[in-house]
Amino acid sequence: MMDVPNNCVLLSFSDEKQLIIEKKYAEASLTIKDILEDIKDIGPEPILLPYISSVNFENVVFKYLNHFVDNKLQHPVYCKNIQIDLDQWEKEFLDDIFKNNAKDLFDLLINANYLNINRLVLLICKYISDILQQKPLEELRTFLNITREYTSDEIQQIKEENPWCIEKEKEK
Repeated sequence: MMDVPNNCVLLSFSDEKQLIIEKKYAEASLTIKDILEDIKDIGPEPILLPYISSVNFENVVFKYLNHFVDNKLQHPVYCKNIQIDLDQWEKEFLDDIFKNNAKDLFDLLINANYLNINRLVLLICKYISDILQQKPLEELRTFLNITREYTSDEIQQIKEENPWCIEKEKEK
């Protein structure tokens, strides 16, 4: 059992590794914050995070939690028309993850959602939305790994039956 200072928590991950981090960073995750509030005195017992690997947490999630806490950012309140903008650090952070592999970005989204880091979830969604809006249809299919389900003849028939689709596509 690891010795855990009073201002820290012990996290245990899916790969059975453990990590000690300061409570102020851990509590930026609303999931961990809720666990800490429910348990009150956790002592040396680890908080189990069975769906996150220690590598993902250390290399990606923890970097964002540091930024979140050190810059005194707030979790947005979800509403119908929420607006959120990426600051320069967040843009570079997501660009760095995305340049390696789109899968890494989606993994981060899943981890942020599981840990209930609302601001990060919204930022990733906005970032992905901005990327998708700039891509033509064929690039989108490749990016999202979507294979064509229709033959060229079937596509032509659909276009003839639905001319309004083509009009919208031409407007873009």
